Amino acid sequence: MSKYYLSHMYQKGLGVPISNEKSLQLLYESASHGFVHSQLHLGLRYKNGEGIEQSNEKAFEWIEKAVEQDYAQAQNHLGILYLKGKGIYQSYDKACECFQKAANQNNKCAQYNLGLRYKNGQGIEQSYEKAFEFFQKSANQDHIQAQTELGIMFYHGQGVEQSLEKAFEWFEKSAVQGYAQAQSYLGLLYAKGHGIKLSYEKACEWCQKSAIQGIPEAQFLLGNLYYCGKGVAKSKENAFYWMEMAAVKGYTQAQFMLGRMYERENLMEKALDWYLKAANQLSKDAQQAVLRLLNH
Repeated sequence: MSKYYLSHMYQKGLGVPISNEKSLQLLYESASHGFVHSQLHLGLRYKNGEGIEQSNEKAFEWIEKAVEQDYAQAQNHLGILYLKGKGIYQSYDKACECFQKAANQNNKCAQYNLGLRYKNGQGIEQSYEKAFEFFQKSANQDHIQAQTELGIMFYHGQGVEQSLEKAFEWFEKSAVQGYAQAQSYLGLLYAKGHGIKLSYEKACEWCQKSAIQGIPEAQFLLGNLYYCGKGVAKSKENAFYWMEMAAVKGYTQAQFMLGRMYERENLMEKALDWYLKAANQLSKDAQQAVLRLLNH
């Protein structure tokens, strides 16, 4: 155990000079003697190429050794390797087995990953009810992505009775911790008055936080708020900026809206360009707009 902590000290320069060579030597010695934390850590360093030549095969080898000791955190990481086919053949079934074993030990990351597999029917029979069950277990341990997924399920009534109020509650828990996807949903709920009193100001506030982290849904909504002057001073400049930020990411609604905005400015060439992009993603409104402009 002491070699494991000493390895960490040399890696981070905690009270000793930084030495990647000494850090790896100590970590390897500790892992070779069966210390489970060292086995996992060494596997992760191979996986990430952290101070060592990257090797998914070596990562799998060392993480598997930790799994053999029933270490939940290692089981979750092994599941991820199976999920992505890194260092081993891809297998959703094997990934689910690993996630299930770790989830049974109350590992919140594994519970979240297992919830996603149930939600999407990957390696396991699709079940919104089971997805909800594992997201809830993970969310109750403050896993921010699971909290967001739980909010989504309450919002759409998937695996649970629909409740916009509970959706808001879970989105807020995650959003205040800085999770961009949850902030986007929170902005949407404030903009629609779903589960909370309508507030364009709050919608703008949360969409701004999410938009600067690159979430296209938030950028689209923020662009609309600026365009209409809801919750914020009307600004075509900001509206075009945020709408284009979402549109260049391939967000269909933003591409169509940007086309409409350019058309209203009589910039028909740009309008047609964005309508075409949205039309190519099967937006019926955009397809009709393209036909209308071409027939003029």
